[in-house]
Amino acid sequence: METSKDLSQSLMIELLERSRDVVYRYDIKPESGYSYISPAVEKLTGYTPEEHYRNPSLFRQYIHPDDVARLREIVEKKGAGLTTFRIIHKDGSVRWIERNETPVLNKTGHVVAYEGIIRDITAQHTALTALKKSEERLQKAQQVAGMGFLDWDIKTNEIELSPQIIDMYGLDPGHRWITPEFFARMCHPDDLEFVQKNLEEAITGNKPYNIDHRIVRPDGTILWVHAQAEVQKKDEEGRPIQFLVTVVDITKQKMAIQALQDNEERYRAVVENSHEGILIVDENYRYEYVNDTFCMLLGRSRKEIIGHDFREFISEESKHLVAERYKKRQQGETVPSRYEFYILRKDGRKKLVEISSTVVKNSKGKKRTIAQLLDITEQRKAEEEIRLQSAALESAANSIIITDSAGKIEWVNKTFTKINGYTRKEALGENPRILKSGQHPQSFYKEMWNTILAGKTWRGKIVNRKKDGALYTEELSITPIKNYKNEITHFVAIQIDITQQEALLQELHTALERLHHLSHHSNQRIENERKNIARNLHDNLGQVLTAIKMDISWLTRQLPQETKSGVIERIHETKSLVNQAISTVQQITAELRPNILDELGLWNALEYLCEEMSKRSGIAFGIEMPQTDISVPEEFVLPVYRVVQEATTNIIRHSGATKAILQIKQSPNEIFFSVRDNGTGIPQEKTESMRSFGLMGMKERIELLGGEFKIRTEKKGTEVLFNLPLPKHKKS
Repeated sequence: METSKDLSQSLMIELLERSRDVVYRYDIKPESGYSYISPAVEKLTGYTPEEHYRNPSLFRQYIHPDDVARLREIVEKKGAGLTTFRIIHKDGSVRWIERNETPVLNKTGHVVAYEGIIRDITAQHTALTALKKSEERLQKAQQVAGMGFLDWDIKTNEIELSPQIIDMYGLDPGHRWITPEFFARMCHPDDLEFVQKNLEEAITGNKPYNIDHRIVRPDGTILWVHAQAEVQKKDEEGRPIQFLVTVVDITKQKMAIQALQDNEERYRAVVENSHEGILIVDENYRYEYVNDTFCMLLGRSRKEIIGHDFREFISEESKHLVAERYKKRQQGETVPSRYEFYILRKDGRKKLVEISSTVVKNSKGKKRTIAQLLDITEQRKAEEEIRLQSAALESAANSIIITDSAGKIEWVNKTFTKINGYTRKEALGENPRILKSGQHPQSFYKEMWNTILAGKTWRGKIVNRKKDGALYTEELSITPIKNYKNEITHFVAIQIDITQQEALLQELHTALERLHHLSHHSNQRIENERKNIARNLHDNLGQVLTAIKMDISWLTRQLPQETKSGVIERIHETKSLVNQAISTVQQITAELRPNILDELGLWNALEYLCEEMSKRSGIAFGIEMPQTDISVPEEFVLPVYRVVQEATTNIIRHSGATKAILQIKQSPNEIFFSVRDNGTGIPQEKTESMRSFGLMGMKERIELLGGEFKIRTEKKGTEVLFNLPLPKHKKS
C-alpha cells in the first residue's frame, strides 16, 4: 500500500508528465547531463527526452544563432534566472521561449545542478510585437495623415484648432482660435454651400456630419479634407452646443482615386483597342468579358459570347487540350501558359491562335482566368512560305549570296559553296571581294556599287576566282533590299556559272564565222556562175537565136510570090517564137547578172528594176534617193541589188499591194535603204523567226557586209530596212 509520500511523488510526476511547460533537471556533478526532462520538450523542440538524455549538449545546438551571444552574456552576468530567447525547432520553424532556471546547491554550497521550467511564448511574443507595431503604425499614420481636430463651441461661436489643423490649413501658429466666418472663407467657393447645409442639418436635425470637401490655404493650395463631427455637449433641450470635428487631409487619396479612374479609363481603352483578343473566363468555363478584337476573331457579337461556355467556340481537335489545361490551371497545377490551338468562327472557318493566360483571385477568393489571344493564322502561313522560300533558295541551282548594307556576307546557299569552294563558315562575315579575279578595272566595280547604292539592280557578266584559284565566268545580278523607311539594309546576289556556256558560245561563234565565210564564198561562186551563165546565154544562145531570126527573115524574102499562105504564116510564127526566146534569154540573163549594173551602175539599175517591176505587176513602184552621187564599194553593188530585187519580188508575190517605194538616204557614216508597201503585211511570227529562205538570204547578205537588216510590219504594209557602213566605218 502506497504511503502518502509515495502518492504525492507519483502525483507530482504525473503532473510534470502532463504539463505543457518543459520541466527539467540538468546535473553538473558528478556527471553533466539531464537527469530529467518532461515529455513536453518534444512538442516544443521536436526532439524527444531520450535524444536529450543521449546528447546532453543538444539544447545548445538548437538555440537560435542570433541569440547565442546574448544568452551567454546574460548567463555570465546573472547566472540562472528568467531569460527569453529563440530556438529552432527540428522542423526548421523558429519558437520564442521563456526559461526560468534555478541553481541546485549541495551541502557545501556548490552548484551541482540546474532545475528549470521552459515555456513556449511564441504566440504571446508575436501578439505583443504586433501590438507594438500597430501602435507605432497608428501614431505614424496620424502623423502622416495629418489628422487634426476642430473644437467648435457654438455658444461662444469660437473654434479651437489643434496644431495639426493649423499646419494642415497653412495658418500661422497664432491662429489657434478662429471664427466660423474665418472657416467659411477657407472653404472652397464651390463647396461652401454644401458644407454649410450639412452643418445646419447636424445642428438642427441631429444628422451626422460626415463629408468630404475642399479648403483653400492662404498660399492658394487646394486641399481635400474629410470632416467628421461628434457632439460633445447638448443644451437642456437636447440641441448640440459643442462639436469635436476630426479632420483628415485626403488630398493624396483623392488624387490617387482620380489617377486610378484615369488609369482605369486608359487601361480600358488599351484593352478595348488592343490588337489581341482579351477575355475573362469564370470558374465554370463561361465568358465574363471579351473585347472587340476577340469578337472579331470569332465573328460574333458580345451578346453571342458572354455567358457561353468557351468550349463552344473551340475547334474539335483543340477542345480537349484547352479544357484540360484550363482545368489543371484552376487546380493550381503548372501548365504552359502560352500555347497554340484552333478556334471556330461563326462562319465555320478555323483560325490558329496563340493564347497567353493566367489565373487570378478576386477579393472573394473566386478564380478568374484572364487570357490574351493572338491570331497567328497568317503568321504561320508566312512562316511556312518563308520556310519554303528558304528551302528553295538553299536548293537553288544558282549561287545565292545575301550581304548586309556594308557588303558583309550573312548567308550563302549550298550552290555557292559548290561553285566557289568556300564553306559556309569560311564565307560568313567575309566580303564578296574574296572572289575578286583581278580581271576587271576598278571602274567596273565602281559602276556596280553606284548602281546598287542608288537602289537599282545591277546585271552583268563578271570573271571571278574560286578558292583554288581557278577562274570562271558568271552572270551576276545584285538587287538591293530596302526596309519600310526605304533604307537599303541588304543586297541579294544571284550568280549563274556560265563558263561552259561561254566556251560553247565561243565555239558557236567560231563556227558561225566559218559558216559566214563559206556562205560569202559560196555566194561569190554562185554570182560568178550566174555571170558566166548569163555571158554564155548572151554570147552563145543569144547570138544563135539572133542568127536564126536573121536567117528566117532572109528566107522569107527569098520565097516566091506564089508561096502558099500557110507556109508564110508558119514562118512568121517561128519568127515570133524566136523573138520570144530572145526576150526570155535577155530576161534570164538580166536576172542572173544584170548588165545594167556593169553598164550604168547601182542607182540606175535600181531605177530600171523599179520600172520593170511596175510594168510586170501593175504595182506603182517609186524610188527616192539623194540628188548627189552616192559612192559605194564595189562589193556592195550586187548584194544591194539582190536584196532590193528579192524585196520587190516578195511584194509582187505576197503583199497584194498597189503601191511600193524604195527610199535611199545617206549619213556621213552609213547608207540607209527602205522598201515599203501598202499591202497586207507579213505575219509577225514570220518576220521574227526569219525562217523563210528569202528573208534569211537577204539578212545574211547585209550582215556579211557589216550592216543591219530588219523587217517592220504593220496592218497596212511591210517595210524592209537595212543599212550599210561606208568603207571607213565598216564593222569588223
